[in-house]
Amino acid sequence: MLSKRFRFVLFALAATLLTVAWAQENVSGTGDTVVREARAHMLRYVALANQEKTEIIAEEIYETPILMIPFDNAQHRVQDSAEQFRKGFDEHLAQLKRQNWKQFKLHRLDVRSAGKDLAFVDMHFVWLKVDGKPIGPDHRVASYVLAKKKNGWRIIAVMGNRQI
Repeated sequence: MLSKRFRFVLFALAATLLTVAWAQENVSGTGDTVVREARAHMLRYVALANQEKTEIIAEEIYETPILMIPFDNAQHRVQDSAEQFRKGFDEHLAQLKRQNWKQFKLHRLDVRSAGKDLAFVDMHFVWLKVDGKPIGPDHRVASYVLAKKKNGWRIIAVMGNRQI
């Protein structure tokens, strides 16, 4: 039969190992935190876009200079100022409104951490008309690069993916 002291040591060891195993599964690591924060940033972006709050988007969601590649061609451009970006975003929304746009509908976000201050996001979405029908493809994917700055997470690059 095992001594009382030996059983206590076994119990303590087992309890310690179980605690460590639980902590590894249930405590968020840096990568989990980055994914959670980047996801929250992108959800806020979609909500602000649907409210047409382009000034807030230009100041609090993106940070210049911004590398941009549109959906319709592979020619990149760089937006050098928040004002330049806001004007471009306003023009984009105006173009969608001429097609009876109502909202951006998010299908899903694929978020990957690339360190404590960098994340990559693939946003799957559709532009919906007032009647609920899509403008263009019913499944678009845009890829974003987010960097954590002193003032929080910011989008520093966006690329519209043309093949889905």
